[in-house]
Amino acid sequence: VAARSFPLGEDLVLTVVWCDPTAPVDLAEDRERHALEEVTEVAQLTRQVHFLEGDVERLRAVVNGLPDGVATINPGLGLVAVNKAAGALLQLPVGIHPESDFRRAMTALMRRAVNAAEISAIIGKLELDPTASVQAMWRFDGDPSHLLVASKPVEYEGFRGRTWVFCNESASARTLERLAHAHD
Repeated sequence: VAARSFPLGEDLVLTVVWCDPTAPVDLAEDRERHALEEVTEVAQLTRQVHFLEGDVERLRAVVNGLPDGVATINPGLGLVAVNKAAGALLQLPVGIHPESDFRRAMTALMRRAVNAAEISAIIGKLELDPTASVQAMWRFDGDPSHLLVASKPVEYEGFRGRTWVFCNESASARTLERLAHAHD
């Protein structure tokens, strides 16, 4: 058994252990250099992954802090990411869900709307043209009374999916109604 350690930075050391008794105790200089280059590259990639994971967490915190609901569908994986506001509307926990759960929640929310038939016709356009963008004001008897729901396809660096945004327009709708009554 032989071992060799390679420093990869201030806080990272790689130790290579040979268990084959016929393996040479010392590495040839060119093999050692090549191994060190490969290991250094892996270490750099690992640091980048950790940095990107931090970016993902920061972005998740921002999106979950939005007052508007956001849901993003990844049809390739059949998954939907739902932020806090969308989760509250759809009665789903924040996080990743099977697309079928999202569809059921959307259907349940749409059925509660007083203009469900209008909404169904608008959403039906997506079945005819999956690349379409749609937007509709969903009206309810309770709170929220007015929910602007928009959906559009998203394409970014090989990702193709769909984003849904849910904006509570209830306060604006009440203000407009008061202004309309004031002018009657």
